[in-house]
Amino acid sequence: MLSLIALAVVGTGLAGCNGTSSLGHESKSTTATTGAHTSDPVAYLGALRHEQASLAVAERAIPTRPRTPAQLSRSIGLLGSAIDRLGDDLAAIKPPDAVAAEHARLVSIVRAYGASLDRAARVAVAPGGELRAGNMLVSATNQASSKFTSTVSSIHAKLGR
Repeated sequence: MLSLIALAVVGTGLAGCNGTSSLGHESKSTTATTGAHTSDPVAYLGALRHEQASLAVAERAIPTRPRTPAQLSRSIGLLGSAIDRLGDDLAAIKPPDAVAAEHARLVSIVRAYGASLDRAARVAVAPGGELRAGNMLVSATNQASSKFTSTVSSIHAKLGR
């Protein structure tokens, strides 16, 4: 059961598929422009791709086969830390005005997901908590992934990409 739950830990859906970004279709590399106003849609999408790639790297370092509740809690906690960094990094990006509301929604989705992961990590080490933590993890991951993907699609539509 723990290894099935762990599959959800590494497959958050926020980092794209096979370490690649689902945030943009452009193949050229763009340097992230966090902390500055990125009124250029290509630069903005590049910044999002950069943050998504950073999350994918962090996910690959998370143990995927926890055998004990403590190991499951640690894996969930590591994912939570990576998600918290993503939230901070996204918050540092100043989006084009046309997608400011959607960008704020992305930050909110990521922060809520991080809070859910923190709760699941705590539950995992409670007596009999592995299954409950696993259910919490899967539910939070599915919900965050769906909302994130929908919001990114909206960003692309507004930016004409």
